[in-house]
Amino acid sequence: MLMKKDFWLVVNKLGLEDHEVDLAALIWEKCEKAMQGKTNQTPTLLTGKAPRIQGPKTFAPRSTFNEVSPDETALTREELQFLKSYLNKSLSFQTEHMKRLKASIANIWNSCDPSDPSSTFQFKSLNELKDIMRSYKSTFNKMSKIQTKIKRKLGK
Repeated sequence: MLMKKDFWLVVNKLGLEDHEVDLAALIWEKCEKAMQGKTNQTPTLLTGKAPRIQGPKTFAPRSTFNEVSPDETALTREELQFLKSYLNKSLSFQTEHMKRLKASIANIWNSCDPSDPSSTFQFKSLNELKDIMRSYKSTFNKMSKIQTKIKRKLGK
């Protein structure tokens, strides 16, 4: 240990006990060696042992999402039943929402007057509601087609 005097000053300042001093001395020595550029490793050429050269490691290819077996993607009867009931509730909710939307469209249509320039806001609102209605109808049709397919699957 090169800086033994400094080491004991640090030990006394920290108030280390006997079992802690041994560990601190070990760490202190390792730090001194690292600061001097002396590590615990010895070069392979100086040891006289030939290094073991290993061949390239081979790894099993990872499976991608598309390579999933059909059994893992197939839905169980309970899952299909759940989807059927969920779609049924969603479709009934969407039907009620579309009825309210149709009523709103009718009310706005009645307040629209093409000859009155102040009703442009009503026309813009009417067009926006009609766009929303078209989107709902498209979603409703897709969901009902899916529900029909699920019902056929469960009927088999």
